[in-house]
Amino acid sequence: MSAVPYAGLEKVNPEKLQRQHALADALWTRLVAQGVKTGAAGRIESIFFADDDLTATSLVASFTGGDWRHRIESSDDGPSKRRVRLVSPEMALSPEAFHELVDVMMVAAVENHCAFDGFQVDTGTVRPTP
Repeated sequence: MSAVPYAGLEKVNPEKLQRQHALADALWTRLVAQGVKTGAAGRIESIFFADDDLTATSLVASFTGGDWRHRIESSDDGPSKRRVRLVSPEMALSPEAFHELVDVMMVAAVENHCAFDGFQVDTGTVRPTP
């Protein structure tokens, strides 16, 4: 049995984890088609859904170090449901970075009783590396 790279990853549903990895791969393929190259600097937005403000706030509190940004907004799923947008610090974009971030976000979702819904990248803010 191989070691789990992130504490808590063993609590994540393996099928959901595999699905999110596949979605991250598809996003990377689209980014490459738009001209993004491995190593380009950018921020990755992670989308979560929480049942209430307390859950959303708990999730956001897990990402206080560095230059993490967040926005908590109402969800179309009901008046108390919340959509949480976590934006990573600027990082070198690569397929590996997306996979690592999937693992981190899936663990955060399980630990904070939220649902991770995937990534978005604003290609207008992506910069090539020097």
